[in-house]
Amino acid sequence: MRIEVFCKKASVVFLVIVLVVSFSACSRPEIEYGQRMSALVSSGEYSYVMMHADWPYYENVDEAVSASDYIFSGKVKEISFDILDMKSGLSDDAPTSKSTSRMLYTIYEIEIVTVHKGEVGGTVKIAFPGGIVGYEEEIQMKTLVDSNLASAYSGIPVLLNGNNALVEGAQYMFFTARMSEQHMAVINMEQYAMSSECSWAKTAIEKVSAEVQ
Repeated sequence: MRIEVFCKKASVVFLVIVLVVSFSACSRPEIEYGQRMSALVSSGEYSYVMMHADWPYYENVDEAVSASDYIFSGKVKEISFDILDMKSGLSDDAPTSKSTSRMLYTIYEIEIVTVHKGEVGGTVKIAFPGGIVGYEEEIQMKTLVDSNLASAYSGIPVLLNGNNALVEGAQYMFFTARMSEQHMAVINMEQYAMSSECSWAKTAIEKVSAEVQ
């Protein structure tokens, strides 16, 4: 996954328009995404830096299952923010860090309910690049300031998909890959979490079950 940061307002406006079109175009009717944060609005006190990420997109369930190290159903126990090194996948919030690949991540702590693929249990942390517009803005900015990254981004970095964040307390089916011993990574920003009841998720469970037998 490659992440690009855009600070100029003209670039941001153009890219937002492009993403809305492409995101809608590749959404599939058989995928129901479950609860999502929506209509969150910035307080106006903090600025945001828009980022574009190049993700692989999976045309069918087989591709998504193959790309996932872990497939499981789980409940969002907590939403927090941390500074991760994008290369190692490890937390690196030290203000004296020499790393040039650090970024703010949204961390979803997931209480696992049912595992369909991979060996995992208890609770896991899924790392999603960037923050969340309009949600706990003070905490996001403090995380950047305390790690000495506030000046590097000149605002809270967020992906251009905007308010597509998960909801605390809600349950989803997750498709993830191993990022580090501390965190899991999403397979892409659209297909990593969905309702367990949608046809895509059910087909994925059938696919994994057939492979095990």
